[in-house]
Amino acid sequence: QWGGVGRLAGRPFHGDDWNLHICGSGAALMQPARTNVGQPGPTLENVQLRDRPELRIDMNRLIDTGLIDTDKVFTYGAEAGVNWHNFLLQGEYIRIDLDRHHGDTLHFDGGYVEGSWVITGESRKYNTGAAAWARPTPAHPFDPFSDKGGWGAWEVAARYSVTDLNSDDVHGGTQQVYGISLSWYPNSVLRFLLQGDYVDVDRHVAGNDVGQSFWDLALRSQVAF
Repeated sequence: QWGGVGRLAGRPFHGDDWNLHICGSGAALMQPARTNVGQPGPTLENVQLRDRPELRIDMNRLIDTGLIDTDKVFTYGAEAGVNWHNFLLQGEYIRIDLDRHHGDTLHFDGGYVEGSWVITGESRKYNTGAAAWARPTPAHPFDPFSDKGGWGAWEVAARYSVTDLNSDDVHGGTQQVYGISLSWYPNSVLRFLLQGDYVDVDRHVAGNDVGQSFWDLALRSQVAF
């Protein structure tokens, strides 16, 4: 298989305590992976779109298009974000157009919007090399053995995302996730994250409703260096 991917992003406007980020991205799969090569019967070219919830408790994929006989696949994306002092708001939209060998072109899409507030006042610096925001650096790292030690940085965030894998006669399902989190950054390399999500999956297979709704909660740790 062969294709290409590209992303153009930057911050056209910014000030001492704020940044505006915009981005466009795209991908093209011009030759899907071929299966059954050298075997009896026709050569097959298939693409399968599927995903797990954002907080991946297990390996189950709740939305799934199954294998689709495909000629070409094109992806288009747009994202934008803005931060001001210790507040951040950003979002992204993705669309996937899938050309089938037989049948109409399929259209799938999804996106998210999220916001965060660093309670202790630190801001997320904009990384121009990655065209993305970096993690906050605690102004007063956690150090219980020092008179100058603080409690690190604390951040609350909320997020909504949706993925729609239904198009024409393909019923991959729709997944919506509502999330909220609390992060603690004791120093510049550690992070502890308490995250809870409400996941709502609407999916029908062969006339049967196989969707589900549930809550999940997890405490995670991260080391970055």
